[in-house]
Amino acid sequence: MTAAGPSIPNGSVLLHNGKIVAVGTSITAPADAVVIDGAGKYVTPGIIDVHSHIGVYPAPGVDANSDGNEATSPVTANVWAEHSVWPQDPQLPRALAGGLTTMQVLPGSANLIGG
Repeated sequence: MTAAGPSIPNGSVLLHNGKIVAVGTSITAPADAVVIDGAGKYVTPGIIDVHSHIGVYPAPGVDANSDGNEATSPVTANVWAEHSVWPQDPQLPRALAGGLTTMQVLPGSANLIGG
């Protein structure tokens, strides 16, 4: 299935240097192409979120799990966002179900210099 069109049963996807260059049913691949049999499978695009607070500001909002900002000092470069991610955040499976495959989780911006 393309983003703007119908499903393509028994179709092919041609990649070159990590990018999709063709999608369809009659693609001619180079002789040295690596073929992956995806019969019975689905190919969908993955969404990349380059600025996310999922897991740092979880939903539903629970103050005990909301660790986006460190309020002890205006300079907290030693604080890492990865230490505050709440893996049980219900937003994580929802994001995955919506097509999100990669995200960069960032801290809040309340500090002058934050981690």
